[in-house]
Amino acid sequence: MKTEDKVAMLANQLRTKELVARIPILEEELRKALNDEILFRSKNYDYLARSGEDCPAVKEFIADLYAQAQGKNQAERDAWLLKQRKINEPLQKLIIKQREASFVADDYKVKIEIAKRSLDNVIAVLSLRTAQIHFLSGGTDGD
Repeated sequence: MKTEDKVAMLANQLRTKELVARIPILEEELRKALNDEILFRSKNYDYLARSGEDCPAVKEFIADLYAQAQGKNQAERDAWLLKQRKINEPLQKLIIKQREASFVADDYKVKIEIAKRSLDNVIAVLSLRTAQIHFLSGGTDGD
């Protein structure tokens, strides 16, 4: 490859300045996504649950209901509490809020992952460009 061809390729195809300029933008997007998730989680702590469990607000409400079911045997109490999940309006509202909070928290996780991958992709492309520059700056054939 002739030197002129290498210079033309470097000038026309690598666009490293554009990639380098994107890094602070992508870092800011990642920082914002992380901050937004932290704020959401701190404001909605009582409504966020681990997988397969109820959130603290629902657990507290059920504990109050459990106290109301004293005097029943365990099987009756469990059946009554299960029925309350379907007929007790305040409990249903808490469960809905729990689901909504879980959905939004998952959305934040996706946004963070997208921001991380975008940043990783730019860094990977810059690494490739560095290898291309290193290759093209090597010896010349035909000169």
